[in-house]
Amino acid sequence: RLRLSHFLSPEPTLSSHREEDQTPATMFTARICCCSATAASKIMAFIAVIMAGWVAIQAWFDPIQQWIGITIWQSILLVILILSGILVFIACSRRNPTLMIPIIIIQAISFLTILGDAIYYLIWMTTGYSLWNWIYTAAMYAITVIVSGFVLHCHTCCYKLLILKAHHHHHGGV
Repeated sequence: RLRLSHFLSPEPTLSSHREEDQTPATMFTARICCCSATAASKIMAFIAVIMAGWVAIQAWFDPIQQWIGITIWQSILLVILILSGILVFIACSRRNPTLMIPIIIIQAISFLTILGDAIYYLIWMTTGYSLWNWIYTAAMYAITVIVSGFVLHCHTCCYKLLILKAHHHHHGGV
């Protein structure tokens, strides 16, 4: 059975051979692609800040920007992502997994928001679309949801790796 505690349990299981521990072990990986989970989390936090910064700059300098609320929201989002990105770097350098919790929560909320927006938009807002426009929109949302889920996975694995390294000093450096 898959439970939420398997994703955020305080003790990741890497070498347990008991049958009930095999599912939690599959939810944790110390390496993502070609780098460690901590490096992947740092990269994802940096990319998130760059992307939010790009959108915020566009909102600040858009000459046809009609609604100040978007500019304010993008500015607040940029500040939140910068602060949580700094926490990721501090968490990884000091091996403090608690500092990873804000970015995990922010990314989980972002993932659910994107998923909800995709469902709402594809059901209610595409009534005048042709089939190809609907497929294109669905594909763009699918890619966004997958990338957002991958980023959440990177941060969660970093959190678990930091816990593992904090409790078991024989594991290498971050």
